[in-house]
Amino acid sequence: MEVLGASAGFVFIVILAQVTVRQQVLTKGVVYLEYFYFVVHLYIFLVAVNFILWSLNPNISTIK
Repeated sequence: MEVLGASAGFVFIVILAQVTVRQQVLTKGVVYLEYFYFVVHLYIFLVAVNFILWSLNPNISTIK
């Protein structure tokens, strides 16, 4: 379960970093640099889902 706690911590850190970038770049809409943070959020989510599936011990070959 440490993976889920670490994932939650990383999400908080990434949100703070994204807010900092938004404060420094004063534009409307999504800036090209912000797509990096969307991808990071996606990977953190995928790691958490992978851990949950792995801990349930299913017989799925892609998770093992």
